[in-house]
Amino acid sequence: LDLSYASAKKLGIIRKGTAKVRITAMAPSQNGIYATVPDFNEGEFYVQIGAFREKNNALRLQSRFAAAGHTAVIKEFSQGRDTYYRVQVYTGKQLQQAKIAEEALLKKGYTGAFTVAN
Repeated sequence: LDLSYASAKKLGIIRKGTAKVRITAMAPSQNGIYATVPDFNEGEFYVQIGAFREKNNALRLQSRFAAAGHTAVIKEFSQGRDTYYRVQVYTGKQLQQAKIAEEALLKKGYTGAFTVAN
């Protein structure tokens, strides 16, 4: 972790130049207060397989996965005036499962597939 001179001075590590640190991930909770993230390996994981401006395109991809027995959801995302429809496949509550699913989807030709946590 690289610090500015002012930050290093406040922490009292100017002379030594290095120090052991502990990094804690923080995330906003529903009430807007930040709390520590307990474990990056557990949560609700999805693999995003597509993002579209046209909702019908997202619905078609979602239908293909539903027909194959997979749970695919569409999440609407707005950025400025643009709205995108993200198609994500639910992979479970473990990061390792999501990474295995991501790799399988990449091998099946979904070249932009990537894991997301919600």
